[in-house]
Amino acid sequence: MKAMIEEKIDLFEYYDEMPPQLKGVVSKWMDIEGGDGLTYNQCEQFLFEVNAIGYTFEYGLCAEPFGLCRIDDNLESGTI
Repeated sequence: MKAMIEEKIDLFEYYDEMPPQLKGVVSKWMDIEGGDGLTYNQCEQFLFEVNAIGYTFEYGLCAEPFGLCRIDDNLESGTI
């Protein structure tokens, strides 16, 4: 029996396909990131804002967000 591996889609790579509300939040933070980059604390605030509308992402000590997806997708895959 083969194990099925599902590859999670990172919505950061599909900006044009984001729902309008998510696109607004991401656009605001990507504009800030385009300056001097984001701080770790700014990533935390960015995450709080996307969580409030049903999305999540990860970030490390380098403060680079990645893996944007619906919270439901993470629950189904068991990553949160």
